[in-house]
Amino acid sequence: MRRWWWIAAIGAAMSAAAWPCAAAVDGKTHAVIAPAFTGADGNLSFVRFLNTSATAASTFTVTIVGTPTGREYGSTTYNVPARASPQHSFNNILAQANAGSLTGGDTGYSIYLRNPSIDSGFQHVIFNGANQFFENLSACQFFQGTQYLRVVGWLPNVHTTRLAAFPMRLFVHNFNNVGGNFRITAFDAVTGGKINDTVVTVAANETLTMLVSALETALNFTPTASQLHLNILVEAADGGTSNAVATAAVFNSTLNALIGMSTVCKLRP
Repeated sequence: MRRWWWIAAIGAAMSAAAWPCAAAVDGKTHAVIAPAFTGADGNLSFVRFLNTSATAASTFTVTIVGTPTGREYGSTTYNVPARASPQHSFNNILAQANAGSLTGGDTGYSIYLRNPSIDSGFQHVIFNGANQFFENLSACQFFQGTQYLRVVGWLPNVHTTRLAAFPMRLFVHNFNNVGGNFRITAFDAVTGGKINDTVVTVAANETLTMLVSALETALNFTPTASQLHLNILVEAADGGTSNAVATAAVFNSTLNALIGMSTVCKLRP
């Protein structure tokens, strides 16, 4: 009997060694970015923390988790002004979270996000400095009861003409069977400050294409050297229900291709 107890204890110890710990963070209560890229393979992750509130700042809690162990490496917070979506590289996030190097068999990181505000959202984009490739790698979780309308019509971190090497285009499609007027409002992505707005008329079932350079002209706006990104809100000009689908894409001259940058994920409230 003692012999069987000893064998069972050894087996339990081996099992614990094979599976060192349960996941440090319950992902059911978070939005998750996985994998997150440090630039080691040429690709670097950037997280854009979007706050669509018109008045209130919002705090995002960021936890760094290792894979495959689920070990928690550190956490930090970002306080984001209303209408802003500051962009932070993953290396910046690691440093601010005081997250150490991978250890204990971990081969990569993931990011767990929380924000109780119904006005919170995020984007996960990657950039490869060697080939200048951008991509929106956002993979959204869909939570029951979450108000996704809070991010509808928002195009975060649209490049201004200060990022001339990566020009962007906006597309506004009116899916109604009658023409409509749509208000395009621009905010500074870092501060959330309103820049200006303009109204465009789009015919029934028409797709309006607008270069960011043309949008800046319509807004009577010339970006400063530090104004690299705008947050764009597209809504019905009369304040009613919008019948528009708004998208944004960056033009990659190396590939001679448009790359979609529109997807915005919600956080669980």
